[in-house]
Amino acid sequence: MPVDILLEIFYLLHPADLVYLTRTSKVFRSFLLNRSKCLRIWQTVLRHVDLPLCPGFISEPAYANLAFIPLCHGCSASCKMIAWNFRIRCCEGCSKTLLTHPRMQKIAA
Repeated sequence: MPVDILLEIFYLLHPADLVYLTRTSKVFRSFLLNRSKCLRIWQTVLRHVDLPLCPGFISEPAYANLAFIPLCHGCSASCKMIAWNFRIRCCEGCSKTLLTHPRMQKIAA
């Protein structure tokens, strides 16, 4: 399929769908995570949903992953809690270890 058609499709996707697409193949991953080529795509799809602008301390793909993919970053269990200061999503069990780790304390500071 021609790249220009793919780009038009990407602009119409939900941010979660774009995140899932980056996980389907190395080709999609390397293309969609290339900041110089796809920054406008990520910014456009994030504007289509009711979400504040992407903060400067996180990339657009990471922001979409954090906001829309409901999986714990520690154990991959389904969870709803987002620790925005730590830039992670974690379940109650993992929060006891992930949010108190010394490395994470440095990120929040």
